[in-house]
Amino acid sequence: MNGRKRFFLLAASLAGILAGNGVTLDFSRSIGPDIRRYRTFPPKDAAKWARVCEHVIRHYNEGWDNGFRYDIAYWPIWHAPDRATCWAGTADEFVDFYAVASRHLKTRFPSLKIGGYGCTGFGGTFAGQPNDRARYLRKCFGEFLDYVKRNDCPVDFFSYHCYGDASKNDPVQRFVRQQLDDAGFRNAELHNTEWKSGWGVTRFAHQAAQTAATLVAFQNGPVDVAAIYDGRCGPGDYCPLFNPSTLKPHKAYYAFRMFNELYRDGSAVKTAADATSGLRLAASVDGKGRGHALYVNEGGKSAPLASVPPGWRVAGCRALDETHDDEPVSVPSTILPDQVLLVTFERE
Repeated sequence: MNGRKRFFLLAASLAGILAGNGVTLDFSRSIGPDIRRYRTFPPKDAAKWARVCEHVIRHYNEGWDNGFRYDIAYWPIWHAPDRATCWAGTADEFVDFYAVASRHLKTRFPSLKIGGYGCTGFGGTFAGQPNDRARYLRKCFGEFLDYVKRNDCPVDFFSYHCYGDASKNDPVQRFVRQQLDDAGFRNAELHNTEWKSGWGVTRFAHQAAQTAATLVAFQNGPVDVAAIYDGRCGPGDYCPLFNPSTLKPHKAYYAFRMFNELYRDGSAVKTAADATSGLRLAASVDGKGRGHALYVNEGGKSAPLASVPPGWRVAGCRALDETHDDEPVSVPSTILPDQVLLVTFERE
């Protein structure tokens, strides 16, 4: 559907994002402490670093040195170089480093996707007056695009992070896509490699609705790949999907399960919903006379459901809210605040 977008669970302890045709493996270091940094300084010899990465790829994709054949498709160069705890060098040092590494790897593996760079976000740009941090992030992004364009560096995909609800994720994804297009990288895929919606409300319907709303915003927007941070069964606000005490799913998990019904159908249907009122909608068909519509009310008021499309009939409805975890219900005339409804349609 819409290029069969991919939405994944990203485990913090892993460097990979499970994908349909392989994984993304990040050439980077773990986040280091602010005071004493470990292994986050720019490699002294970028060419040597690139050759090492070449052999890492051969090990995991071509079986070199008793390796594997995982068919890993995406290879990001570094992670969050606009964050001091991930890159202890300057922005200029990073783009020079990226040029050397990306050219070498693309020459050795022309069929693989080479890109970067795990930008840590642009949220402040869209939330009132940007602060110094937001202006710095935007400046780094612009200078990166200018450099790789002038120096003809490969950028098969650009990755970024955005934490916040759908109302924040939606304008950010469109901004990044527009910047890539304006710079001449229209064929570069857009990857949100860290996102999470609904803060401080783990286990509750509000976070489930915000999660579903963000999935719908991604589906209806320009993002190609998105990975929620994160999929661990652990405590804390960054682990919204599973309860570490009971090992059972939180409510946000069911937003993914419901969205998966649309993905399995295979073909997206163009929809119209007034997101300003808090209602978001995505729909799909399977080519066999069956389809689904995912309604999400992230607003504070009840909203009417759209009428049944001509030539179709309702075949079922499932609800995700305070009292339901993706469970069958009668089709209501309105959708409640913080409620997600998955309606199944069949051709008459």
